[in-house]
Amino acid sequence: MQPPDVHSELTARTRMPLAFQTRIDGSPTPFATLLSRLIDIGGLGGVQEADEKDFESSTVSDAMRRLHTKVDLLLWMGAELLAIHRPLPASRSVTLYADKLHMEPNGMEIEDERQWLLLYCLEGLPMPLPLPVTVQRDGDGMLCHLDTPDATTQELYNQLLFRLHRREIAARRQS
Repeated sequence: MQPPDVHSELTARTRMPLAFQTRIDGSPTPFATLLSRLIDIGGLGGVQEADEKDFESSTVSDAMRRLHTKVDLLLWMGAELLAIHRPLPASRSVTLYADKLHMEPNGMEIEDERQWLLLYCLEGLPMPLPLPVTVQRDGDGMLCHLDTPDATTQELYNQLLFRLHRREIAARRQS
């Protein structure tokens, strides 16, 4: 299911591992194409998840279920290897908006400058969604304005925002 166009009122609040990295002008977005492929195949219950109903119904064949299981196993093994060499950064509270993110600094000292904001949005996989941002102090927090991401990165961010927003609504309904 494709998310609708993201509107300015669409927000999501969550905790996820994130880090900052200095951005050099003109450098390509790291990981975005690979991360897009991982999400497209539905690995590790990431941003684009398969519905349990689909697996229980006859719409998904046994061969397709076996293929998904093999892909998930390979992704899990790769994630385990990556985690040894690249542990996840600390989780932080972050609020996502259509064109910016807001977070508490929690001791982070970031200058007002252009950075890569690395969001680790696939649980169990230490591969981030890199967002080009301009960081500003915002009172007691940090405001990260999206700084013209490429089309693939923007689409991944829109999917992430839409999924997290939907999960918040579902959690509110259950409680």
